[in-house]
Amino acid sequence: AENSERPVYWLKHPQPNLLIPFGIKNLYKFGEMSKLQNALIILDEPQLLLPVEDRKANLHLIRLFSLARQRKLQFLIATSDSRWITRGAEAYVNVWCIKDIDYDLIKQGSRAKKIIKEAEIFEPSDFTLEINEYYLWTRFAPEFNGKKKFDKPQGFTEAHSTPYSQDYTPEIQQV
Repeated sequence: AENSERPVYWLKHPQPNLLIPFGIKNLYKFGEMSKLQNALIILDEPQLLLPVEDRKANLHLIRLFSLARQRKLQFLIATSDSRWITRGAEAYVNVWCIKDIDYDLIKQGSRAKKIIKEAEIFEPSDFTLEINEYYLWTRFAPEFNGKKKFDKPQGFTEAHSTPYSQDYTPEIQQV
């Protein structure tokens, strides 16, 4: 998101004041995304934000991805639980950045499970990353696939990493 040339929005950030220094705008309602064009939208822990009416298909997410292609929207989805993402929704995902994942909790047939099986030579359950690493997999540029290192963005704190924590009390800023 830090390197995006598009305007960046965050859906229902629990502590919107944390976004101000980064120039990220908060979206307060799911429907606000349908009015955007040529933007990057961050969904953090979408399983908390998007209703899952049917365990076989998350229709809201699939509809959102379909709209995205026509409106030139990109999504950055961060989740600690990939099990709720269906195969139908996975079909829209072109890039996976795996930061920290428990292989045994990934559902069978998931793209994430396949990526880790390809990445780990012996036992997929042994897959580990250093704190400043992620594993990149991209559908259209496989030459970029593999472990990568990153630096935290300047000004990034633990409060940004755990926005749902009740331990953090933000200063109120007027926008």
